[in-house]
Amino acid sequence: MSEVALDEITRHPRNVRKHLTRALVRESLETHGQYKPLIVQRSSGFILAGNGTHQEMEALGWSEADVSYVDVSDEEALQILLVDNRTSDDSGYDDQALAALLVELAGDDDAAAALAGTGYSESDVAHLLYRLEKPEEASAFLDQFIGDDEIPVAVETPDGVLFKISYLVSGEDRVMINAALREAKDRFGVDTSSEALVEIVRTTGHEFSA
Repeated sequence: MSEVALDEITRHPRNVRKHLTRALVRESLETHGQYKPLIVQRSSGFILAGNGTHQEMEALGWSEADVSYVDVSDEEALQILLVDNRTSDDSGYDDQALAALLVELAGDDDAAAALAGTGYSESDVAHLLYRLEKPEEASAFLDQFIGDDEIPVAVETPDGVLFKISYLVSGEDRVMINAALREAKDRFGVDTSSEALVEIVRTTGHEFSA
C-alpha cells in the first residue's frame, strides 16, 4: 500500500456507478478517516474501487490517499470496476439483527453521537423499528406517497411521524442544491440540510403546518 497524492490518480472515466449517498462517504471520512485503500490500476492511474471516496476526499480538501495498486490489463480493469459495484448491489440485511446492533450502539444517552459515522441516524433507526414492529401499517402508509420522482420514508418518532424524502436530480442540479443548502445553513444558523431546506421554503412565503 502506498500514500499517493490525490491528483496523481484519476476517477475511472467509465465508472457507471452513481453515488447517491456521497454524504455518508463524507461522514465516514470525517469520523473514521480512510480505513481501506483505493484500488488503482498501475498502468493507467485509474481508480477501480473507491471512485466515490476519492471524490469526497477532494471535496474535503485532502491531498493524499492510501492506494493499493494492481497490475492488470485494461480489460481486467473494466471487469474489476464492474464486479466491485455489482457485488455491493447483490447483498441485503438481516433487519432484525441490524436493528439490534443499532439499538445496542445507540444506547440510552447521546444516540446521535453514538451513531455518527455509521451511516445511520436516529430517524433511520426509528424507521427500521417501525417497519419491523408494524410491517403492514408501514407498507400501507408508504404506498400512498410513492410517486415517479420521490421516494418517501415514514419515520415514527415519539412526537409524530416525520418524512425523509429523496428526489432524483441531475448531477448539475445536485451541485447547485448542495451549495444552496450550505449557504442556507450559515445564513439561518441551522445545522442540518433538512432545517436549511425548511428555512429556504419559508422565505418564499410558505409555512408548514404542524
